[in-house]
Amino acid sequence: MSLNHPKAGPNLVGAYQLSGIPFVTGSVVAGENLSSVQKEFPFPFATRFITLVNYNSADTENLHVAFSAEGLSGTPGSGQTNFFVVKSNSDVTLDVRCKSVFISTTNDTVKWSMCAGLTPIASADFPVLTGSNGFAGVGGASV
Repeated sequence: MSLNHPKAGPNLVGAYQLSGIPFVTGSVVAGENLSSVQKEFPFPFATRFITLVNYNSADTENLHVAFSAEGLSGTPGSGQTNFFVVKSNSDVTLDVRCKSVFISTTNDTVKWSMCAGLTPIASADFPVLTGSNGFAGVGGASV
C-alpha cells in the first residue's frame, strides 16, 4: 500500500468544501487612499471565498477590487472595466477561488476590511488569472 498521496490541486472539489482557514486584513482605523496606487494582497493558499466590507458613509468613497493588476486599469463607465465596486457602507461575499486580489480606491480615504477563507491548495499550484491565459474578464489580453 502506497503512502505517497498526491497534494491538493486547483480542481480538487473537496478542498473547496472544507471550512476556510481565515485570512483577515484591512484598514479600518485611519483608512487608506489607494487612488494613485493599487495594492495586491497575495494569499498563501487559494481562496474558497472572500468577504469585503466598505465602512464609509460618503457615496464617493468606493473600493475597487480585481483579480489581476490589469483588471484595475479599466475606466468605469467605458465598458472596459474588469473590476467590481464595493459601494460605501456595504459589503459583499464572493464565492471565488483565486490566489490574490488587487484593491484600489476612489479619490478618497476608504476604511475597509477583508476576510478570505483559504483552502489547502498552495498558491504556487494555482493558475495565474489573466486574459492572456484564457481567463476572460479578469484583465489583460482578451481571448
